Amino acid sequence: MRMFVVDKAGGYRVVTLAGEFDLEAAPAVREALVEVVRHADRVDVDLARISYIDSAGVNALVAARKAASGKGCAFVVVNPSPRTRRLLVITGLLDVLTTPADTVEDQLAHPDGS
Repeated sequence: MRMFVVDKAGGYRVVTLAGEFDLEAAPAVREALVEVVRHADRVDVDLARISYIDSAGVNALVAARKAASGKGCAFVVVNPSPRTRRLLVITGLLDVLTTPADTVEDQLAHPDGS
């Protein structure tokens, strides 16, 4: 697993993950993502180069998203590879992880759109 972090302006970070996001890689990736979140206002995690992801990888994304939400940091998964997208659809997490946290919270607070 490879991870690249690009600092953009104003506390915005883009994290690109590449390779297999599995039980072996997930703990280190989760720790690194949480660390990036600590120093950012927005984090986009690009998953286009993920060749394989399992439940441990998904759990790491959810943990990082939770850490971001607790800090008020927008955390969004972008460009999921076809296999990754399929797993996120099956787990019901595609919309949760691909929509900024503040938008999800607004949707939960106002499901009727009011």
